[in-house]
Order: sequence, then C-alpha cells, then structure tokens
Amino acid sequence: MTPLRVNIITIVIVLALLGGFLFGLLFPGMNALHDQQAAVDEKLNEIARQQREIGDVAPAYEALTTVEKSVLAVKQRVPCTPEFGDFLNDLSTAVENTGVKNYQIQPLPDRRVDGENLPEAVQLAKGTGIVAVQLTVHADFESIFNVVARINDLQRLVHIEKFKVEPASTGGPLRAQIEVHAYQFCNPAMQVCDHAHANGQAAGGAA
Repeated sequence: MTPLRVNIITIVIVLALLGGFLFGLLFPGMNALHDQQAAVDEKLNEIARQQREIGDVAPAYEALTTVEKSVLAVKQRVPCTPEFGDFLNDLSTAVENTGVKNYQIQPLPDRRVDGENLPEAVQLAKGTGIVAVQLTVHADFESIFNVVARINDLQRLVHIEKFKVEPASTGGPLRAQIEVHAYQFCNPAMQVCDHAHANGQAAGGAA
C-alpha cells in the first residue's frame, strides 16, 4: 500500500469519527442547551408578565417604609407604656449635662386625659397618660434656664407644666421648681399594625 493511499484512508477515518462525534454528541448537546435556554426565556417572560400585572411596587414600598419610620419616631416620643425609669434617667442626664449637681426629682401622681372636656378635633388624645415629676434645681439663673432648654430637647415628648423661681433667703443659689409632664399613649390602630407586622416577620422567619 502506497503512502498516499495510507494518508487518504487515515483522513477518511478521522472525518468519519468527527462526523460521528458531531452527530452523536455535539448536535444533541446543542439541542438540549437550546431547549434549556428556551425554558429560561419562557420563565423570564412569565415573571415580566406578572410584574406588569402587579405594577411597579417600588413607590408603594417606599411610602410604607416612610410611614413605618414615622410611626417609630412617634412611638419613641410618646411610648405606649410609662417607661418611668427611662424618663427619670433621661431627665437626670439632661440636668447634669448643664453642670448642675444640686437637684431633686420627685414623682407626682400619674393621671390620664379625660375626653369629656376635650374639643371634637382632639378627641384622639382621650386616655393619654401623663407621667409627672417635680424637678427642684438649686443653681444660678443661667444654669436654671439651661436646664429648661435641655428638658425641651429630650427625645421624649415633654411639657413644662409649672415653672417657679424663688430667690435664696441667705444669698445662695436660686431655687427653681419645675413640673415636667411626659406622655404615654396607645393607639389601637398602631397596635393592630404592630401585631400584623410581628406576625409577618415570624412567618418570614419560619419560612
């Protein structure tokens, strides 16, 4: 057998094997890949269709997030429970940050807003709890008013109900009596929202 014929036979065998590979392995694999790509495209189209039906939820989500932050800010200023210990701690810190060391805080009886004498426009405030304390400060005039400014800057919503300054009888520091009111309020609608939000988080965690 001549070398030319051997080369021709070798080339034919290689082409036959290549053809078998193409038809036996490559083409079926390409077909399977094409089918998978078509299935993925179909799923993406279905998701896009569902999103079009639902609409753009981004504005709604942003609005809900803003409302949730606002509700949280209100609840921090007017909590649902008295949180008397935190209130006393914040008040003491506010006074001491002015440099005043001679002061006393005396709790006063708690009370609630009676809705009978409230105008119709503010009936929502009915039942608001009032956490009251009597703050007595012995200091100079400037320090006393610094204390008042610090009280008004508290995160908790407070109101200075009474303010009285008396001169020292012996030439010492002034004596200021300040009645401070903080508030607590439970809105049933907010409680329902909180309960639903907590349930949603629990369900999401369980999933």
